[in-house]
Formats: sequence, C-alpha cells, structure tokens
Amino acid sequence: MITNLLVGLFITLIWLIPVLIVVAIIIGLIFLIKTKRICKTLKIIIIALTLFCVFILFYDYEIISDSYIEMNEMVDNKRLIGLSEEEVIELLGEPRYRYIGKDNTQNYTYSAGTISKKHFWSSEYNRKVYDLNIDFDENGKVEHTYIKECT
Repeated sequence: MITNLLVGLFITLIWLIPVLIVVAIIIGLIFLIKTKRICKTLKIIIIALTLFCVFILFYDYEIISDSYIEMNEMVDNKRLIGLSEEEVIELLGEPRYRYIGKDNTQNYTYSAGTISKKHFWSSEYNRKVYDLNIDFDENGKVEHTYIKECT
C-alpha cells in the first residue's frame, strides 16, 4: 500500500516537473521584459530562444518501425495480391497465425510493427502494435491484404 502511494507520488512529481519549468520560464520572461538593463534586441533574441527551447521540450514525434513501413508499402502497392500461399511464406516467413475463414478460405496474420510517440524529454508512449492480415481466395491466391491495429 505504501509502495503504491510512493509510486503514485513519484509519477505525479515527474509530470509536475514540466509545469514547474514552464512557470519558471514565464516568470523569467516577465522579469526580462521589465528590466531596463538589457537592450531591446537582446531581449527579443533571448525570448525567441526561450520559446524555441520550450517548443522543443514539449514537441512530440512519431517513431515508426521499419517493419511497419515495409508492410504498409506492400499493402499500398498491392505486391502480395495474386501470390500463392507458398510464395507468401517464402517472402514473409511463417505467419504468426493461420486460420480458416467462414467461407473455408485461408487467412494469415503477420506482425506488422509498431508506431509510438515520443517526447524530447521522455520515453515512448501511446505505442500501437499492428498486424498484417492476408486473405486468400478459394484457389489459394492472395485476394486481400490490410493492416489492422491490435487491441
């Protein structure tokens, strides 16, 4: 119980740090604007650099795995359409899952990689995992491919 309380307090403090940084920056900028000791040009440069640093601090970006990019290109270019089951296995390896659809056709599932977000100052978050799904027709040829987020 105490451990959970300490972990919760620690997580709260970690998320409080950026807020405190922003408050300190705002107070510093107000002091900078009001002071008469620094020329106007230098004030503008300092404010611009500070705002740029704050932007970088809170900017987040996506990290897309190479496997997702490769699988997505295969789906977009329809490279797998018309291939046989053997050709798909030769190209992609053994599927993670094989199952028979309602219409007695084969379906394969492969791992298609991940997309996650990352802040400059923190680790990855909002990680999404994707699967490549391949549907075969009654002749054993690829009929349809799509990428779907795993839930």
